[in-house]
Amino acid sequence: MVGLAVVLVAVGVWLGRQGVVLAGGLVGGALAGGEVVSALGLSRLRVGRTPPDDPVAGSSAWGLWRVSAGRWPVPPFHVADGDGRGGSEVAALAPGEHRVAPARWRWPKRGAVQLGEVAVESVGWFGVVRRRMLRRQSALLVVGVAPRQGPVTEEVVPGASCASLGGVDPEFEDVRDWRAGEPWRLVHAARSARAGRALVVTRRPVDDAMVGLRLREDEPGAFEADLSAAAFRIRAEPGTRFVVRRGEEALGVDVGGASRRRALDTLALWEAP
Repeated sequence: MVGLAVVLVAVGVWLGRQGVVLAGGLVGGALAGGEVVSALGLSRLRVGRTPPDDPVAGSSAWGLWRVSAGRWPVPPFHVADGDGRGGSEVAALAPGEHRVAPARWRWPKRGAVQLGEVAVESVGWFGVVRRRMLRRQSALLVVGVAPRQGPVTEEVVPGASCASLGGVDPEFEDVRDWRAGEPWRLVHAARSARAGRALVVTRRPVDDAMVGLRLREDEPGAFEADLSAAAFRIRAEPGTRFVVRRGEEALGVDVGGASRRRALDTLALWEAP
């Protein structure tokens, strides 16, 4: 488009045709106006990042970008983390339009990851000027251990408490209204006060027996292999209570999604020997 405008102006001057010169000027003006609109739209673009909920090392996981245009239209653009991960192509946005763009992230190693800047790149409406803008955003994410089926030393741990092993003991299974005729001692004071009515908390029986998983630390690569095998067992057997040990350190893994997720995050942060 820029080349076309220059050619029209040059040919018009050479031939003495004012109409051709005017056409070239109009094309150039349209280009300049388009670039101004592109710059305004991109400068007012709002971007939010929703990273994968349960990423594991070495595997791709889906997350989302949430984008919103301001008062100006936004040309097509590419959005990604500052390091290039989680890239997604987004079509043009009309003024005030909101959109969700799926993207895939992948991290090669387990552990804590600091998500930093967000990069937005666009060549505008006519592909004349490439712009790259960085938006400051910060979030901490734990990339989990890659679960792999394999052998791991197993031992029975009778009568252990998850709380004493760095886990969380099971608490409430369900909450219901107090029924007339039931003893008042069944009423849960704190929950009843918050709800403004008498509530009873029911508990589920828990088998004290736990399955112990011992991680080796005396052979090269053995710790990571056992860690992956332990993560596989924890994910594959949601009804089993585990205690994972390394040396004198132990971690209790209770039943229930929230407890297991906290335990898996803790395992991901364990440093290799």
